[in-house]
Amino acid sequence: MKNKIILLWAFLFSGLAFAQIGVNSPDPKTTLDVNAKNPTGATTATDGILIPRVDRQRAQNMVNIPLSTLIYVNNISTGTQTGITVNVDELGFYYFDGKEWVKLRDPYNIGPIETDWKLLGNANTDPSTNFLGTTDNQGVAIRTNNTIRAIIENTGILRVGNITNASVNQSTANIANASTADANVQPGVLSVLDSRLSTALIENPPTADIFNPRGGPASDLLTIGHNTNSQGGNYTPRSVAFYNVNATNTGGIGQVAWIATPGKATRLSETAASISDYTRDKTNNYVGLSFSTRGATGFGSRMVVNPIGFVGIGTTTPTSLLDLGATFGSTSTENVGKKLAVYNNTAGTDFYGLGISSGLLQFHAASTPDEAPGMVLTGNGNVGIGTTAPASNVILDLSANNKAFLPPRLTTAQRDAINPKQAGMMIYNVTNNCLEFWNSLSWVSTCAVVPPAPGTISTLNCATATHSGTLIANAAASGVSSSITYAGGNGGSHGGQIVNSTGITGLTATLAAGSFVSGAGTLVYNITGTPSGPGTAVFAINIGGQACNLSRTVGLPAAVVASLSCATAAHNGTLTAGTATSGVSSSIPYTGGNGGTYTAQTVNSTGVSGLTATLTAGTLATGNGNLTYTITGSPNSAGTASFAISLGGQSCTFTRTVTAPIGGATINCGGATLNGTLKNSNAASGVTISVPYTGGNGGSYSAQSIPSTGVTGLTATLSAGNFNVGSGTLTFTVTGTPQGEGTASFTINMGGSNCTANVTVNELQPSDINCTGPDGIYPYPNSNTKYVRCITISGVKYAYIYTCPAGSQFNPTTKLCVAVP
Repeated sequence: MKNKIILLWAFLFSGLAFAQIGVNSPDPKTTLDVNAKNPTGATTATDGILIPRVDRQRAQNMVNIPLSTLIYVNNISTGTQTGITVNVDELGFYYFDGKEWVKLRDPYNIGPIETDWKLLGNANTDPSTNFLGTTDNQGVAIRTNNTIRAIIENTGILRVGNITNASVNQSTANIANASTADANVQPGVLSVLDSRLSTALIENPPTADIFNPRGGPASDLLTIGHNTNSQGGNYTPRSVAFYNVNATNTGGIGQVAWIATPGKATRLSETAASISDYTRDKTNNYVGLSFSTRGATGFGSRMVVNPIGFVGIGTTTPTSLLDLGATFGSTSTENVGKKLAVYNNTAGTDFYGLGISSGLLQFHAASTPDEAPGMVLTGNGNVGIGTTAPASNVILDLSANNKAFLPPRLTTAQRDAINPKQAGMMIYNVTNNCLEFWNSLSWVSTCAVVPPAPGTISTLNCATATHSGTLIANAAASGVSSSITYAGGNGGSHGGQIVNSTGITGLTATLAAGSFVSGAGTLVYNITGTPSGPGTAVFAINIGGQACNLSRTVGLPAAVVASLSCATAAHNGTLTAGTATSGVSSSIPYTGGNGGTYTAQTVNSTGVSGLTATLTAGTLATGNGNLTYTITGSPNSAGTASFAISLGGQSCTFTRTVTAPIGGATINCGGATLNGTLKNSNAASGVTISVPYTGGNGGSYSAQSIPSTGVTGLTATLSAGNFNVGSGTLTFTVTGTPQGEGTASFTINMGGSNCTANVTVNELQPSDINCTGPDGIYPYPNSNTKYVRCITISGVKYAYIYTCPAGSQFNPTTKLCVAVP
């Protein structure tokens, strides 16, 4: 504290005396002259000036800071890099420039202190406040060799290249090589221009413009290429790619346009031809192409290729591989109806191809512009040759006033070699020079004097027809026919018959052409097709002058299901052992039913027997449904009854629980049988009592534990179970040690019966006595009327059993039989 006062006094005194202060300097040369106390030497004492040390928060909160104030920031974890501490981003010396704290430069940097952008890069910049450029309404120029190479104008336009006029309103971005001083580049987003033609102008600025006004045979406007060897195996280079993020599903990605207007480099409103996209699907990246041209009627699409490859000419919505549009001629001679030329001369007077007029497909050969087609096909399948209006009731209409119909010309041998022959065939026989036709039996000559008589019959009996094969709904008929008898045949021929079914449609009965026999005979109709459903198919037969209705039954198919689900069966009613069922059924769900029929089923139960599940014959639903089995009978015991069912190609087993009734039976204790031996004072082992019963109802009984009376110490145990239906046996297990000999009694009360089963507990024999103590008299186990005498003879212990006289009993104290008082 003393030193501080002295130093302060020295400063004050010196300031008053000389207005200059020296520290370790008797002759200060400046306002403050500080010399090191030890300017040289190896001393470890510290020399220097210690500037005030503050953290960033303290520097940030200072107010009324004099200009050039110097501090050292020793902590930047406090405060924020905002306001007057916007530059305080690291520890170090900072001075106040009147607005904010400014960092002193790195002492290793050369040059003056940098407070603006550095040539070697900047850090911690904020694009909202830090920038390159101007703050007034002036542009920015970039120079090399003191020559302007690029200008960013105050309107945002960028010009790069040989800039000849810094004030012209040029492209947003342009690259120019202007060899003449008056070359201009008009506004556009991007222009690449070689302006060696001073009169070049670009109107309606394009998004991207490439212009070469030099012309000449080698003046390629744009050359685009690629080195395919430099690409990866899964990449196909694209020389030109069109993309428009704002395009809609109607198109608008881009186009290639040809401009035909003289004196203009680009003008979209006067496009002469173009290739563009159409029917764009942005989601799936589908797009088609439209080819457009300008003609006398204006500019429009002439051909399109839609995304799936359909080509439309004259239509923009093709619906087939090649669609020539919906236009057609109003008459068969109108030239606009000519749609597709296989050949046509320049004058259009020698047209070979197809045409369309109202209701007609035209076939042209060497037609002039207004000439009718040589052949037409109507929408009803009528063909006209020599006429454009074929009769509606004929398949082929031939019309001519100077031509004839010429049938095939064959010799008799050639005619006979035809195989097979169809009724109605016609030829001209050059052997006999006669026109002939086949009547299904023979060749008939028009040269014959008398034509053959047509076949007739007097009766036709559909009711007694015999049938072969079966018809199943929705299944193709195979091997199905019906034979119909007739009488009164005249031996004449018939042309056969084809009859469609009614009622149940989808079937056709066909009779082959032939001849009736003379008298009675049979006509066989083969039935084909697929019946539309079950029921009766009717065929109206009309032949030989007689008619009748032939009926065939169409059945349902055999039942087929996709699955049977016994596990999810729904059950009705309950089953009780020994009790006849009533109102008991199970409903089994199925899926994938085909609507077919199934026969009745009867399934006997297993596990618990005595039950039967019955399914009545019926018809499956088409799809999902249920099969209901009725369960009858009387289950012979409690437990699980299982029913294995099989239907429609599927099988499963459903189960029903059979409960036991309240047990009931007549128990016969008098018939009880002891299995094993019981002896006085010997623990029972492996001993049981079998007690028979009759009249069991299959009901349950609970576990039993019955203590013995008479001879005590024993317990007869029976596990819980069920009575049989009818007779059976109850088996009690006997445990414990009998406390005496004679009769052990067990009172049984169960199943509605009450009786006592008696068993004998045997007396002890001398061999049962174990004399382990000294010779003498001992009490007899569990009896006061007997005693035991143990005697050693020749080193062997012997036991003898004695009985006290009547009216006396053994006294263990006196070891004598004494009279009973």
